[in-house]
Amino acid sequence: MNTVYVLEDNALVRRYLTELLRIVGKLDVQAFAEPQPLMAAMEQELPQLLILDINLADAKLDGESVDGLILSRRFKESLGERAPAIMLLSAHALPGDEQQFLQASLADEYQSKPILDEDHFLQRLTQLLKG
Repeated sequence: MNTVYVLEDNALVRRYLTELLRIVGKLDVQAFAEPQPLMAAMEQELPQLLILDINLADAKLDGESVDGLILSRRFKESLGERAPAIMLLSAHALPGDEQQFLQASLADEYQSKPILDEDHFLQRLTQLLKG
């Protein structure tokens, strides 16, 4: 089964994503509210897909403020070929945001919130999982 890790600081959005991916997407999902537990899980097992919220309120890792862009770039640079596919999530949906965020983070995909077309969202995740 494909493993997906979700890092989302908003409890409601985290629960929504977890249920959507588990129930509808039939994916094995682990959801995290903060970066440190995510890092610990990734040391044990790398997921096939990582979904990162861009804005992580007050998130810190090793004493430094981090967000989804920083974490994505770190994973892509440090893991190289072993890095999971990464999708960014953001409430920012202004023209140009997607390209700017993808370039800054090295992530593979971007999804604005709220997710209006769940079927399309899940299809995009399936494509990322296929590589």
